[in-house]
Amino acid sequence: MLKEQIGLSDIYLEQYRTFGAINRINNTIVEIFTNEDDSETKEKLAFLGLDWFTKRFVSVGFYALVDINKVKLQKADFDESVGWESIESLPEMIMNRTKWCSMLWKHYRKILMTN
Repeated sequence: MLKEQIGLSDIYLEQYRTFGAINRINNTIVEIFTNEDDSETKEKLAFLGLDWFTKRFVSVGFYALVDINKVKLQKADFDESVGWESIESLPEMIMNRTKWCSMLWKHYRKILMTN
C-alpha cells in the first residue's frame, strides 16, 4: 500500500503503536448508517460491503523515513486528497489520525534528542 501511495519501495519503515480502544469506531460512517433520511447511502454502503466501517477498529500505526524529493504522492481509493501538511497544523482526519501524528511526533522528537 505504501509503495502505491508514495511511489517508493525499500524504505525505512517501523511499527509505532497499536490503537484499539473499545469505543474506537468511524463516527462519520456511523452517522451515515444511523441517519434515517439517507437510506440510499446506507443501502449503497451495505451493498458494497462497507457496513464493517460501523464496527470497532483496531489499527497498527507505522512511520516511514523517506526522501521527500523522491516521493510521488498518489490518491488511494478512499482518499479525498493527498498532500504535505505541517505537523504543527494538521487538518482533522478520521479515526484519530490527527492524534496519532501528534503522538508520533512527540515520540520521534524524544528519539532524536536522546541520540
